[in-house]
Amino acid sequence: MIRRHPEAILLAHRMDPERRELYVEGHRDRLFLSWLLEQPASAFGRIREIGHVDIPVEEGGERGRLIRFAEMLSGDGTSIRMFADADWDRVLGRHVPERVWLTDHRDMEGYVLRAECVDKVLALGVATDRVSGASLLNDLCGHCRRLGLLRLLSERDGLSLPFQATRLGRFARLEAGRIRLNFDGYLRALLQNAQITLSRLQVIRTAIEDLAAEHDSTLDSELVHGKDATCLLDVALSGCGVQRDEAKRLLWCSFEPRFVETGTVLEAVLAFLRAV
Repeated sequence: MIRRHPEAILLAHRMDPERRELYVEGHRDRLFLSWLLEQPASAFGRIREIGHVDIPVEEGGERGRLIRFAEMLSGDGTSIRMFADADWDRVLGRHVPERVWLTDHRDMEGYVLRAECVDKVLALGVATDRVSGASLLNDLCGHCRRLGLLRLLSERDGLSLPFQATRLGRFARLEAGRIRLNFDGYLRALLQNAQITLSRLQVIRTAIEDLAAEHDSTLDSELVHGKDATCLLDVALSGCGVQRDEAKRLLWCSFEPRFVETGTVLEAVLAFLRAV
């Protein structure tokens, strides 16, 4: 991949003051926004993947690169904006550069974790009417909220629990049409993989309970991690023949432009891209 230097990008904007660019974390984000515009992309501001910009970062991945680019542009008059996963920034009250829009939910997957999308997956993706999207989503969010609190605890207290290296699906099963999650088993596996002694297990359980009380009024959309939700949706739909990672692909295909709600960040992002 050939990456452009930030100075080259700024020079292009200075030579063409009408240029507008939105930088996003990855490929799917770019395609999702392009599709929502519903017209040829050439008619709008450009959507770029931040991975194509030469900005070294020590941590934070592509999201960290987005934030760093926004910091570098402080005070510059160019029409460059960023669209990043909210992650834990709102929940933990972290400062976010002015040019950065954070997703309305914890991450981009939050846009498709809605009853209408799950209904469409159930009816057209797996051809079942045995359960409603709302009830399935409610079941998912019950588990994912607790998982989200565990992720938040890991972030806040610097536990560095290896979520990517510990397969959540191994600890979930479908039983009598409901998702059953062995949360303690998953927590134990995370601690072992992080080389944290299991003698801390009860301390961490208590910390999660305290965090749950602290965030009692925090919306599910701020706590639910998209990867947890799509993993458990795979489990929920396994009885209909859905295999690992298929639920995520089905969900992304279920979103419709009419689901973009008035007053949301997503609406503002699309308005920026459509601006003449």
